[in-house]
Amino acid sequence: MNVSYTAAPDSSAGPEALPEPYSTSWWQGRTPEELREIVDRGFAGGQVYHDAMVELERRGEDAMRQMRDEAAANSRRKALNRLATLAWVLMLLIVAFAWKRLMP
Repeated sequence: MNVSYTAAPDSSAGPEALPEPYSTSWWQGRTPEELREIVDRGFAGGQVYHDAMVELERRGEDAMRQMRDEAAANSRRKALNRLATLAWVLMLLIVAFAWKRLMP
């Protein structure tokens, strides 16, 4: 006979702490679809509408900041690659010139 036992939840741990409704952590836990539904209801939602808009704006600003940081990192990488390429070309020109001068 094959019996599987599952561990009973630890009663000392207590219930999982859920964020207080409409707190900052609660808003951050909402999906974009949930926020969009709240915003679609319009001003009739009162403070909930404004809080949803603030959370959407915060997420948008975070996304824009991340995009700007990635663009800056890409431009630095491209500039470094251009500099390395220029250094290689300059080195090859110096070697070619020296080779021509030393070889009769």
